[in-house]
Amino acid sequence: MAPYKAKSVANAFLTLANRDGYDITPMQLQKLLYYANGYFMAENDGQPLINEYFEAWDYGPVVPTVYYEFREYVNRPIKRFAYTFDREVSREIVAPQPVNDDQSESVISWVWDNYRDLSGPQLSNMTHKTDGPWDRARRRASNSQMRNERLETADLLEYFRNLI
Repeated sequence: MAPYKAKSVANAFLTLANRDGYDITPMQLQKLLYYANGYFMAENDGQPLINEYFEAWDYGPVVPTVYYEFREYVNRPIKRFAYTFDREVSREIVAPQPVNDDQSESVISWVWDNYRDLSGPQLSNMTHKTDGPWDRARRRASNSQMRNERLETADLLEYFRNLI
């Protein structure tokens, strides 16, 4: 059950893309994660889908672990799954996707069905809405001289509750 590692949810999106014959760039993947997490929070009393923070980077919300996992692709389609370290077997394994979790799978599928045709830049622009979670974090960052401020849970919850 939620919350999951961001790499696990990323792999769920990559699986859907492979199934449907779509390519996903790192920017698109980051924004799909953002929307899935936000909608999940709005539908589940603030409980996140992803147990990691999003940061307000120049082109929108980013989960750093997923960024570093796929940064080699820059703006090209991702061609592999994300890996995570499994302590039980003491090695890297493909990050396990959410399974047997109807709520998580439903939100991930809904986000995929509704956002898959949008490019990375289109999705990025959507996350930059005035007074949205990314905008608020960027304003806090500029006031504190921080580069990549975290998006606040309360801001995400308020924003996505208004969307649904």
